[in-house]
Amino acid sequence: MFAIVLPLLLATFSLGIDGSRFLIKRARLADALSQGSFAVASTNTNLTTSQEKTEGKELVRNYINYYLPGDLIDESTLNVQAVIEKDPSDATKINSIAYVATAKIIAHPIIDGVSNALPGFSKDVSIIADENNGIVRRTMGDVNIESDIVFAVDFSGSILDKTEDGKPYLVILREVVSDLATQIVDEASNSKIAIVPFDTGVPTKIEEKNEAGGDRIGCIVPYKLKDKYQIDFSFWANKNVNWKDSLLEQPGDIHEEFIKRYLDLQRFSYYSNTIKAAIGDFYKGFCVSNPLYDKDTWGGNINSNPLSCEAITKISATSPLNFTEIQKSYKIIEDYYDPYLNKVHFLGTTIADETVDVAGTLSKAHLFNDNSMSVFESPFTSGYNGNMFKYMCQSGFNITSPVLADTGVTIPAGHPYGKGDYYSRYLKDVRQNVYSIDLTKNKSEVFAFNRMNPVEDSGTDILPGLLYSAHVAAKGKNPRKLIIIVTDGQTTADAKLLEKRFFAAGMCEKITEGIMNNSPGTKEVKIYFVSTLDDKSVLSDWRENCVGDDGAFVATDYSALKDAITSVLNKEPGGIKFTNKM
Repeated sequence: MFAIVLPLLLATFSLGIDGSRFLIKRARLADALSQGSFAVASTNTNLTTSQEKTEGKELVRNYINYYLPGDLIDESTLNVQAVIEKDPSDATKINSIAYVATAKIIAHPIIDGVSNALPGFSKDVSIIADENNGIVRRTMGDVNIESDIVFAVDFSGSILDKTEDGKPYLVILREVVSDLATQIVDEASNSKIAIVPFDTGVPTKIEEKNEAGGDRIGCIVPYKLKDKYQIDFSFWANKNVNWKDSLLEQPGDIHEEFIKRYLDLQRFSYYSNTIKAAIGDFYKGFCVSNPLYDKDTWGGNINSNPLSCEAITKISATSPLNFTEIQKSYKIIEDYYDPYLNKVHFLGTTIADETVDVAGTLSKAHLFNDNSMSVFESPFTSGYNGNMFKYMCQSGFNITSPVLADTGVTIPAGHPYGKGDYYSRYLKDVRQNVYSIDLTKNKSEVFAFNRMNPVEDSGTDILPGLLYSAHVAAKGKNPRKLIIIVTDGQTTADAKLLEKRFFAAGMCEKITEGIMNNSPGTKEVKIYFVSTLDDKSVLSDWRENCVGDDGAFVATDYSALKDAITSVLNKEPGGIKFTNKM
């Protein structure tokens, strides 16, 4: 009789013990799914890309393994999804996202042989959590605190790259900024928006026209240079500084007076060639007779040239004030900045690790002082004709016939380098393409951003964009200041080295403190970094050294980019809470 009832006793024992075990496992699975969903929601992801979905599932898997070590997960059932609820009146606005995690585990009875002895018992028991578990809802807040919002936007060619849904990042960013501007105006808010575009400098407007009637393009350099390397950017920007290699060189000829006359001669050459080709003999209206003319100029004993030509007198090589600048700076130009003789720094600009005074740049006296921001005209000409900083602020240039890229975005057909008669032909057609927009709530001013286009081969240096954005933000009157950097983070090795020095100097803390101290009424300052490229090293650098864990986003598609930018504008980032399907 005992042998007959033994299987029944074992089954009863297994049912009591294993049943309790399986109920506990089910409860622990429910906890794991809920905590996993919460973790996914906390990453601010929309789970729209395959990578985001994979990372979300991995988070949930880690929680299940923690709560139920040793149990096998049925991979075919492991899933996490985001159910997006949009505003009925605005399909581009997300009201909430529900994160739902599901999974099944396979458990085994303590007495494995029971499954062989009795029908209805299996050695593989599927355990599924209650359908109401594993759900977390993240609600979005509204823009309900008046803010000064500065977008520092990367205008290198890579902003034309497409998201996974086929839209260029520039197009998405335009839509987000336009939506935000419309919302601010519609709410009668005092919030304001500024746009600070950057490549390897910050393009800005200059009111004067060039000699042929085209626009003059300005460039802002927010760095403070070390005393050793300080120069007058405005004066040197349009000068041909290649005096050491000139045919005029004779032993002992290189001195301040020689250099002044050499620079004057080169300007005459530019006007009598390029400008004359553009406007004919009207070029002489920018020139004055030069009584020091020496007919034997090319014999090596240079005096000057028949005319001294310069449309803007304050940067003339012959003025007494600028002769002082020549005396002060010519050796550093000759030994360091001359692009023909010395090493070319990143993208041919004057800014490099050894030239920049990091502490001086971050000081209150420099960063928040209008007079400290070096602004110079970026000439529409070649380096040979006098364009010492030709790779800076390239995105500022356009001419009247842009071309259409395969992204559907127009890109400028003109930039500050070309061949043959390029400069004389297009000088009259130069138009301002990209420029900094100060804080405003005027929609038409903000919407000018929609007409700005990147130059495909312009470079990237994030620091000028951030530094000048801090300068702009400090002028705002609202209690909250937000700086949102949007970039792919792809900078050159020299730019990256300089970036590390600024991080080490506590750049972002000093910017935050500086804005608080220099903008009365400011209660909060926050910097955000939105990367359009999923580069973990770049994101890690900015997260650890500047913006913190809650300030760095990766946005590789339309919804992610839009959600990343709009979410940082809320007083509260919404709420994250467990919910129930019922």
